[in-house]
Amino acid sequence: MPIVTFGGVQIECELGANLRRVLMKAKLPLYHPLARFTHCRGMGTCGTCAVKLRGSASWPTKLEALRLRLPPHTAEAGLRLACQCSVHGDLDVEKFGGVWGQHLDSPVRVLDPRARARTPKVPPRQPHQPAIAATPATPFRSSRSVIRSLQSAAGSSSASPRRHRAAMSEHARVNQARLLQLARDRQLAMHS
Repeated sequence: MPIVTFGGVQIECELGANLRRVLMKAKLPLYHPLARFTHCRGMGTCGTCAVKLRGSASWPTKLEALRLRLPPHTAEAGLRLACQCSVHGDLDVEKFGGVWGQHLDSPVRVLDPRARARTPKVPPRQPHQPAIAATPATPFRSSRSVIRSLQSAAGSSSASPRRHRAAMSEHARVNQARLLQLARDRQLAMHS
């Protein structure tokens, strides 16, 4: 498994993992505080996850190359967008100051690398346990199929199963009290 090093913190990750996701999962400061809530969520359009890489990563995408040519970045800076990089081997990642990581003279430091674990702890998966064991499992039914079954129980029928909603509302006029009674009866039948 490749090891990603960011500010002295080492994180193990899967081969081919997205670098942005690896750093976010480890809760490392990939984004400037102003960009934490306004970044593009990994779409490659804002440029706030720009980092310098040393090691084995995927080739730059066309979108990444285009974004890194736009201000405040320059193509000559040698930066990469973490959201567009896949980890192909051990990587050293360096983040710089500025909202877009454009200040190459001020690298970002992680305050206390000992506070971070080498690998994020993931609790073991537990088998799914139903909340109430006595309740029988019922198949999911769409609202349209429920309406059709209530209509058929009430004695009204629709000519075609596929109708426009406006046309269907004409056939769906059933006494509200009758629908409520049918729904109660159905629930009682399901739980008995």
